[in-house]
Amino acid sequence: IIGSVYLTTGGNFKYSYLENKGTILNDETPEGSSGYTGGVIGSINYKGNNTSNVTVSYVINDANVTSNAAPNTGGVIGSWGRSADKVQSAGTMTYVVNNNTSGTAKVKGVSCVGGVIGLLDNKDVTYIVGYNMADVTGTGDSVGGIVGDLKTGSIKAGNDSINNSGKITGVNNVGG
Repeated sequence: IIGSVYLTTGGNFKYSYLENKGTILNDETPEGSSGYTGGVIGSINYKGNNTSNVTVSYVINDANVTSNAAPNTGGVIGSWGRSADKVQSAGTMTYVVNNNTSGTAKVKGVSCVGGVIGLLDNKDVTYIVGYNMADVTGTGDSVGGIVGDLKTGSIKAGNDSINNSGKITGVNNVGG
C-alpha cells in the first residue's frame, strides 16, 4: 500500500485503517545495499534532526510477504527507522496485525525478517494490541515472530497482548 515514508520535518504522522489482502513479492535486488519489503508499509525512515511521532493503527496484513533478494522484510512493516540518521522519535502501534485467516500466510526473507516488523532501528515504540499468526522464515540471521532485528530503541508493551503463534525459522538470532 505504501512503499516508503521518508520524514524530513518534525511533527505527528498517522497511518490508520490500512489492510492488504494481496501478495507482496520483492524478487529483485533494490538499488543500494538494502531493501525494505512490508505487507503494508515498505519503510518508515527519518532524516536530519527532526522530532517525529508516528502512529500506526489498525493496520492489517493478511497475505504472503516474500523478499528473495534483500533484507528487512516484515509482515506489516519492512523497516522502521535507521540508526544512521540518529533521530530521536517515538512511535505508537495499536492493533497492528499480521493475520493468517487463510491458514497459509507466510513471511519469507533473507535476514532481519519479522512477523510484524523486519528491522526496528533507533525508535522507541509503544505496541498496544498486536500479533503475528503467520509462519516466518529467514534464510539468514535475525528472525522473529514480532520483530526480526531490534537494533536500538525499545518496544514497550501496552496494557493488552502482544503475541506470536507462527512457526519461526532462521539461522542465528531467532526468537518466537
